[in-house]
Amino acid sequence: MQKIPVHYLPVFLVGLFLIGCSPEEQVSFNEDIRPLLNEHCVGCHGGVKQSGGFGLVFRENALGLTTSGVRAIVPGKPGHSELVRRLRLSDRQQRMPLDGAPLAEDEIALIERWIDQGAAWETHWSYQPVKRVDVPADESGWAQNAIDNFILARLQKDSLAPAPRAQKTALLRRLSLDLIGLPPTLAEVKAFVEDERPEAYSEAVDRLLNSPRFGEHWASRWLDLARYADSRGYERDAERSIWQYRDWVIQAFNKDLPFDEFTLQQIAGDQLSENHDNQLLATAFHRNTLGNDEGGTNNEEYRVVTVMDRVNTSWEVWLGTTMACVSNSA
Repeated sequence: MQKIPVHYLPVFLVGLFLIGCSPEEQVSFNEDIRPLLNEHCVGCHGGVKQSGGFGLVFRENALGLTTSGVRAIVPGKPGHSELVRRLRLSDRQQRMPLDGAPLAEDEIALIERWIDQGAAWETHWSYQPVKRVDVPADESGWAQNAIDNFILARLQKDSLAPAPRAQKTALLRRLSLDLIGLPPTLAEVKAFVEDERPEAYSEAVDRLLNSPRFGEHWASRWLDLARYADSRGYERDAERSIWQYRDWVIQAFNKDLPFDEFTLQQIAGDQLSENHDNQLLATAFHRNTLGNDEGGTNNEEYRVVTVMDRVNTSWEVWLGTTMACVSNSA
């Protein structure tokens, strides 16, 4: 490798800072490129609307010929890629994004490096298998668990240092609000402040995790995903008695039910060889669709509507993929 003259080093280092990573580092499509495309490009170049014959949802569309007969992305050749040329134009009638602010120089440079490296495409994160990653080293001794190691590594990347430890009163308040959604009592604060033992914090965590309020607090997040409501939603918005499912979710959180069992019982609890009442209650996840029994409604129409809702919800909740546009256009 040719040595860089000393008087070029400042320019070289500034370039690395703008790009955000070293030249040898592989640009990740999902982490680095997809967010840029989603924010600035897919509104006009998505899966349905493909202005100029250029779409960015699927790789085969992105690499194909556009309406003008040129290729927007030529793997390994950013200089021959129409996308890069359009991003850098000063003419607002041709520069992309057409009706939006131009991309920053470091963002364009990142796209160029991605194309130069072959414009590798990655599937949606929800379809990729979970992989074990190496935990960053911590030579300072600040980290107390593996999550801290990742946080510290990210802070150090930006030349930042961790914030000082919070006062015990603030620490307990944050912990309590996070785990059970309620502030600590005065007695709990007093006991925690006066407890100088190293294990005082971990015991406070265990106490809150064992509180019935824990399940009530965190179940609300899942109930939102399950479109839970005590009413049917249509017309008169009549009452719907399904609080037993709400209690099942709360109990599942408080029992720390493994996620695979949590999933299986809600989707197919009635299909298990030895199902119990609780497992049947769990399947009410798919009874939370809007219900309409107004006079004159078509039963088959609303049966199809509820099936579509269940399919959409299953894909969105467990796979993080929106299916509403697909099913509604079918």
